[in-house]
Amino acid sequence: MEKFVKRQSWRSKENEKIQKLENFMKIPHEIMLIIMNFLDGISLLNLSMVNKKLRYHTQDNLLWLEVCLREYPVNMMNIVKDKRRTPLIHNYKWLDIWKEFDRKNYTYVFTEKENFAIPHRWYESTSDKNHPKTIKTNYKFFELFAVFVSIYPGTYELIWEMKIGKIHEGCNFKFNTKIVDHNWNKILKTYSYKPKPEEFKGMSNKGWCNFKVPNKIVIEHEQHVKTEFRRYTTLEENEGSLWFESLELYCVHLQRCTNDGLDSSKNNQTLSKSIKRLTKIFSY
Repeated sequence: MEKFVKRQSWRSKENEKIQKLENFMKIPHEIMLIIMNFLDGISLLNLSMVNKKLRYHTQDNLLWLEVCLREYPVNMMNIVKDKRRTPLIHNYKWLDIWKEFDRKNYTYVFTEKENFAIPHRWYESTSDKNHPKTIKTNYKFFELFAVFVSIYPGTYELIWEMKIGKIHEGCNFKFNTKIVDHNWNKILKTYSYKPKPEEFKGMSNKGWCNFKVPNKIVIEHEQHVKTEFRRYTTLEENEGSLWFESLELYCVHLQRCTNDGLDSSKNNQTLSKSIKRLTKIFSY
């Protein structure tokens, strides 16, 4: 009897959840647009993968125009200044434009950056169709930098896409990340992380892998990010060490945390005069 009561209670709770979901699905598109305006681009993409109905809501072109204006005002200003693109503004698919901006601002592909000079102790290489051009090293010591500008305020994680060859003992690694003010004059915050040997051993000879640096990087308005990956020899007490036979890198991705906990009032304050001006230009 007790099992029956528990089963009935579980079923009633499940039915209640289903009913709430069905009621949510009945919300008109206009109301959903108001709700979705509180979400950033990454959250909207995640929402679009829930079901077909929500995917329909998230495909609204004007919604993605608002997201582009809010998250990438500098890039949008460049579109306005480009006289060849301005007449076509109202025909753009803003979701595709947002993805273009996202890749440009949040993914640092080493060999695709303009005026990119291959760092000392690295050389250009090729891997597969998903990684047509990479940089590779066989040296025991190196430093490598990546810079991100025009970042939307929030909390982020850094993901390095790498391919690790056979691992030997003999060297150590460190990730350093600096948050810099918009004039590049002052370092506001510094994050450091030394991976444990077992973290890299699991990726050895496994092909392309994503290594997520566990630091949560908090970025506010008009701040830049400079991140560094280096290999060194000085070891602290009881510190393990590794050496790669080869290391290949494709890109660094700055991934926004879904629930970043950044005060929404700060986000609202970041709407500068340029964004208001853009809103008037792009208004239908």
